[in-house]
Amino acid sequence: MSVLPAAAAPAIRSGRQVVLELDELSTHLATSHGPVTVVDGVSLRLGAGETVGVVGESGSGKSMLMRTVMDVLPAGARITGTVRFTGTELGYGGWNKGRHLRGSRLAMVFQDSLSNLNPVRTIGAQLADPLRHHLGLSRRSARSRARELLELVQLTEPQRRLRQYPHELSGGMRQRVMLAMALACRPDVLIADEPTTALDVTVQRQILDLLADLRRELGMAVLLGQPRPRGRARPDGPGGRDVRGRDHRVRADGGAVRPPAPPLHPGVAGGAAEPRPAP
Repeated sequence: MSVLPAAAAPAIRSGRQVVLELDELSTHLATSHGPVTVVDGVSLRLGAGETVGVVGESGSGKSMLMRTVMDVLPAGARITGTVRFTGTELGYGGWNKGRHLRGSRLAMVFQDSLSNLNPVRTIGAQLADPLRHHLGLSRRSARSRARELLELVQLTEPQRRLRQYPHELSGGMRQRVMLAMALACRPDVLIADEPTTALDVTVQRQILDLLADLRRELGMAVLLGQPRPRGRARPDGPGGRDVRGRDHRVRADGGAVRPPAPPLHPGVAGGAAEPRPAP
């Protein structure tokens, strides 16, 4: 993936603090056929309280971009370029200087909640982990805060959910739990990698509306991976914009949801601009 150079991107409103900045960020994975570039020269800025949607079909590099920012990559991955959080450059691998920021001030919601929740631990135990690790809360305080987080994401019967296991919840409930875990330390930046994958249309809308409400309530910035532009399906109000991912690059910055004209790449114009096979 690659975005317009940060200096050229009409991204941040005047006076809005830049909380996340990517500069020529690339990710290369080792495979049996040699190194493969899965993120290719991304430059992007995210302002405080802003939502940026990274739009692209499966395989375009959205997930790898977000995993690169959070440093959750396969062994042997090679990263070039920089990631800065509020001006501080974050490192990669081992005990880097950005380790204490990831998971606390930068948090991520993964797209497959069932695969990313531990099947043999209760919801309450898993919610308590980031609270005890990052905030140093006692077991009792962490459990009390875990219930408050479930109430924040509007999950019904929160006390009962704390005692349940992931397989006992519906897909929409599990996704709310994942969101609660990401919000545990009240992050400045929330990275959501297609958080509505495998959910029915009604639940998808509920999750996206909840994300928009939480962004406004908590004042956090959101980097949102999604297969389609937000448009009417994502009522996020002012301050949101989309960029288009294709072939491991982001070809153009869409500004306030709409891409520039003329499009810089077929992927920017969406499916209507895709080449079609001859009949």
